[in-house]
Amino acid sequence: MNETQIILGLWRPFYYIGLFIFVILDIGLFVVLIYAFQKGLQYRPHFGKNAASVKARRISIDEAELRRRWEKIHEKALREHVESIRIAIIEADAFVDFILKELGVPGEHFSDRLSNVNPDNIRSIDNLWRAHRVRNSLVHTPGYQIDLRDGKTLFRYYEEFLKEINIL
Repeated sequence: MNETQIILGLWRPFYYIGLFIFVILDIGLFVVLIYAFQKGLQYRPHFGKNAASVKARRISIDEAELRRRWEKIHEKALREHVESIRIAIIEADAFVDFILKELGVPGEHFSDRLSNVNPDNIRSIDNLWRAHRVRNSLVHTPGYQIDLRDGKTLFRYYEEFLKEINIL
């Protein structure tokens, strides 16, 4: 045997011990990952087919109060004045934000909460994003105008979302 073979022979047991340790560590980390994933699932927002049961468990204001609040906003949207539809969009945005908070959707701001809603479960989420962006322009951009027809369309996006999650 030459010198290289002797040195490799001496290190071979350490190689197998190290390999065994890393395989055990990989298995342990994989188990921890699966456990963390399962625990994390309970914190995600639940929308979709069982949204009514989620609403019943999480919303602290009764359904009659929610409908009354929405009807007041809806009345403003029905008026044929641009300023009324502008106010209705701003209030509808706040109402949907309130609903998402009550449903336990995480996020500091409305846009954060919208980002945490799974678009696979809610078909109307893209339209809700459009409406929210226009609302932000209405509130934050001086002189931003919207015509009555576009305003009514945007308001309808809020209504579609609320119907889809079984609030209305």
